[in-house]
Amino acid sequence: MTIVINKNIPLEERGHWGNPMSPVRKEMEEVITQLEIGDSFILPDQLVSYINGYHSAKANVRSAFKKHGMNCTSRNVGSGLVRVWRTH
Repeated sequence: MTIVINKNIPLEERGHWGNPMSPVRKEMEEVITQLEIGDSFILPDQLVSYINGYHSAKANVRSAFKKHGMNCTSRNVGSGLVRVWRTH
């Protein structure tokens, strides 16, 4: 058996628990960094689908806020939609 050394291979960005971060999660984190206290957004269906097997969508969003030193609260607003507010 021969092991080949590869050079200049970019390291893939990782998400929670070492899983590759989804483009939807990256977009959500970009939005989070732009929020001011009191601002809110509706979670995209793609994000809720992406995390369905790992975590609840609300817990995943809270961890993303904490990662950026922020707090949030969320509410179910009907039709399966979740609204998230930045609180601190």
